[in-house]
Amino acid sequence: MIICLLLVPAKIHQIRGEQTVLEGGNLQLTCKASGKPEANITWTKEKTGNHGNSVLQVGKVLTITKVSRNDSGTFNCTAYNGFGEADSQTVHVDVTCEYALKKF
Repeated sequence: MIICLLLVPAKIHQIRGEQTVLEGGNLQLTCKASGKPEANITWTKEKTGNHGNSVLQVGKVLTITKVSRNDSGTFNCTAYNGFGEADSQTVHVDVTCEYALKKF
């Protein structure tokens, strides 16, 4: 008996979600990826300077409740399944306050 395994490197197809969020609201970003075996997805947020990135969440969906202006920035979705290279995509999120949205 011959068993043939098909291995396909992880590939991100899209990141979905609002890229402008009202302060105090909720942020939800979804990272869609494919690969064989199924890819593990990790969300990080880029930090300024040499502070490195910190892991925010593991899984397809990044959720941040009651966002503040400090949550603005560039978020990185990385998909890796142990085969080939990890694939990454970034998305920039702006947090605005209700006052800034009102027109005078």
